[in-house]
Amino acid sequence: MAFLKPDQIEMVRSEWEKIQPKYADLLLAFSHRKYEAEAAAEYARHGFLRRLGTLVRCINNVFDLVPPDCEEVPDRNTLHDAQINIQAFYANTYGCLDNLAWIWGA
Repeated sequence: MAFLKPDQIEMVRSEWEKIQPKYADLLLAFSHRKYEAEAAAEYARHGFLRRLGTLVRCINNVFDLVPPDCEEVPDRNTLHDAQINIQAFYANTYGCLDNLAWIWGA
């Protein structure tokens, strides 16, 4: 028995497929932007974009470990690996926001 209904699984998969194109758009926008301050460019390219790539990787890792159509509770190690990726996602989300604040403040 799946934990999600078929329409929920389809919605998750549909949104998951949009992540890579959205990441590519942000990557281009932030890497090709002209920044007034060199510090802002540094925070954008080596802070925000690096962390954004980590966010995408974390999402993909979680769904590779525990797919939306998973019908059984995964083993403890798999759940632990998913938990590590979810925690890394939240830590890097905070880091992205911090980098954006530094970009706008530079």
